[in-house]
Amino acid sequence: MSITVRYPNGQAIRYHIADYVEWRDGNEPLAAVLRAGGKEGRAVAVLLANSGAIVEYHNSCEVSNPTTDKKKAIEIVLDDLRAIDSWSLANLKRKLQQFNAKRLEWKP
Repeated sequence: MSITVRYPNGQAIRYHIADYVEWRDGNEPLAAVLRAGGKEGRAVAVLLANSGAIVEYHNSCEVSNPTTDKKKAIEIVLDDLRAIDSWSLANLKRKLQQFNAKRLEWKP
């Protein structure tokens, strides 16, 4: 699980390690304490009662929507090469060595 805190100014902070929110009494200056490791876990963040923040809970999942268009996939890779892990880049470079750029064809 992760927890996102959204503030009125549009800022949103996601706490991937937070898995528990300890809500405080309305008379305290603290509205909530976000904790990692359950109810007795360490405090990760503190929300002030007057912050106007909204707390969202998220299940630990990821939705992926990979492209099936090969041209679009190449554009995505080329636009952000530095974000790709080094093993994948090395593998890509090895495979591209089999391509003849002058003749625009694959080597036999």
